[in-house]
Amino acid sequence: MLSPDQIEEAGERVAAVYREIEARMLDHLARAMAEGWEKSPRTVTEAALLAQSKAEELRRMVEEFRPYIDAAVLEVVEECLEASDEDDVARAGGSPEWPAQIDATVRGMAEVLGRDNIQMAEGAKQAFLDASIEAVTRVNAGAADREAALHRAVRKLERDGIDVITYQDADTGRVTVRSKADVAVRRHVRTQIVQDAQRMTMARMERLGIDLVEVSSHSDSRPSHAEWQGRCYSLKGEQVIDGVRYPDFYLHCMSGDLGDILGGVNCRHSYGPYRHGAPRMYEPDPQHPSGLPGAEVYELEQGQRYRERKIREAKRELRGAQVLYDRDKSAANLDAVNKAGQKLRNRQEKMRAYIDGANAKSKTGKPVLHRKPDREWAGDMPISKMPASANRTLPQLLGTPSAKRAMAGLDKTAVTAAVGEEMARMGGTVAHFRSLSPGEQQGVLRGAIASVRVKMDGTAKASSGAHAAVPKRYIQDLEAKGLQPSHAQGIAQRVAACSNADARRAFERALPELGFDSIAGDPRDAHYNVTARRLTLDMATTASGFSARPDKAPYQTFFHEAGHYIDHLLGNFEFEVVKAGRYRIPNMSGAAYQAGMADVVKREVRNMLEEIKKRDGCTMDDARRTLTMELRAIPAANTGGLPDIIHGATAGKSGWGHRLKYWRESKDPGLATETFAHFYETTMANPAALETLKKHLPETYNLFISIIGG
Repeated sequence: MLSPDQIEEAGERVAAVYREIEARMLDHLARAMAEGWEKSPRTVTEAALLAQSKAEELRRMVEEFRPYIDAAVLEVVEECLEASDEDDVARAGGSPEWPAQIDATVRGMAEVLGRDNIQMAEGAKQAFLDASIEAVTRVNAGAADREAALHRAVRKLERDGIDVITYQDADTGRVTVRSKADVAVRRHVRTQIVQDAQRMTMARMERLGIDLVEVSSHSDSRPSHAEWQGRCYSLKGEQVIDGVRYPDFYLHCMSGDLGDILGGVNCRHSYGPYRHGAPRMYEPDPQHPSGLPGAEVYELEQGQRYRERKIREAKRELRGAQVLYDRDKSAANLDAVNKAGQKLRNRQEKMRAYIDGANAKSKTGKPVLHRKPDREWAGDMPISKMPASANRTLPQLLGTPSAKRAMAGLDKTAVTAAVGEEMARMGGTVAHFRSLSPGEQQGVLRGAIASVRVKMDGTAKASSGAHAAVPKRYIQDLEAKGLQPSHAQGIAQRVAACSNADARRAFERALPELGFDSIAGDPRDAHYNVTARRLTLDMATTASGFSARPDKAPYQTFFHEAGHYIDHLLGNFEFEVVKAGRYRIPNMSGAAYQAGMADVVKREVRNMLEEIKKRDGCTMDDARRTLTMELRAIPAANTGGLPDIIHGATAGKSGWGHRLKYWRESKDPGLATETFAHFYETTMANPAALETLKKHLPETYNLFISIIGG
């Protein structure tokens, strides 16, 4: 059985990803509308054709977020099914069964969310079309000039957001219910997890011959659910055992409209096995900690949800006003930005007053409501911002003194061509170079310079650095291990470009004995074999970089797995045997674990959460959710494994990455080596992502530097 709070949280985590997708889509469409207004449609037909032309871009935006969606889904499914199964085992006995259900639940959810993804792209296209048609109609009718119509259209687009079809009459095709994308996703995730958890519960009860159930309860239940919650029922019609009456479960809890039954729309109730005479876990009329009646708490919570939607709406409208101001920095547009900002501040102030007013009603002094910052988010979390574009062209960068020194003895045309190759690996061209952040531009240039030096004969003449001639030997060693020449060269280029001499020396020390179990393995299962001391990965995928995984630069995955080997090597290949249930699992005791890296990173993550808790005046659970949202605001290419590190440091309660089972089994040795490997991979292959890690985990970075230097 899942608790009401677990069911509530399950849908919220995945829905948060979709709120970010919505924000990105709306901003993209608002910019497209504003920037192309001079050539904007003059008729409804032209507006429809323009909207259709955006369809592929919108679908591609959803696809870019697929890794985040998949990670959030897997995390939630594992956590909820395990919790439900553990509760059932405690109630009824038997062995755990949740691992066998995970894949089926993930597949079922992927199918549902796949439909949501398509409908979200279609909903965004329809929102763009509706706003455009309204603007065209107003201009053609003389109700507004083109500029005023544009302003109204952009504000409408951002304010109204994206709807998806959630219910449609099968016979008539008429849409009966539309919901916001995140609302639909939250509902679908909850439904899938609750239904699959209840199927596991029912299968266990049938095997063990149990025919009684206990239904959960919560103080803020809607009135129609309060009638049957918190009681025990019989699955085989009404029964009386030792004078105790057990009503018919299906008659009382599973009959009626979809919104009134257990497991129906937005229901947070569940049920679990019950044996006659066993202690009860729930009661029919649980008291809220504040002492207020459940019905009143329910109404107050609905009021909070309404105000959260209005805040998200105001934030989107403010971004629309900012888009128009960026296009034309007129006094009128600046005034519109200020008014939109004031509207947002007013709504936030009303939320604070509403929360204070609700809590003032408490009869016990305990709060009725808590502020939920993550539910007010609309793609704007405050700490992690998108890195500012350098807005500097390649010729401008090549003309700087530092770039000239780095290119000493090299042909400028060859370097420019090499930059083009680096940009192609990132899925762009030289024309996109100016949109990169300063750190990303420097990383691309370093890789290009290293590439040119490797290709040149007599590198010593062209080099101003002592390590520039080394990659030739690296290439030969890597080719001897079975790598294709292009892959060996790509790795060698990044070693040469790395500015950390200790990291280069560690690689040189590791290379002679570094081996591979496979260089054409499953792209989803790259790993380091602790006992064989060998790597498994798909070299073609890691060479593709961002085009294969939006969070991994070319060869970054290779350097991550090599980082595990180097950590093990520097720790003298020691093991740490950890207990996981009845199993004893050999984990490597690398240099990072021996140096206490797990303790350092957990302390830094704990400090992050405490800062958020203090800043937002929220609970620790809310702080963990907020931190996850802030991580999602970092561009994937710049994350550098930070979400994975935080996921491990919080035992899966914040961030995303490895499966929870991995963290449970590997414990502190696993957290330490994963953290070390993330720092090493970014040091060697993704300098911009390294800056992210240094910013958020400065103490851990200093420890990494001391280990790699030793």
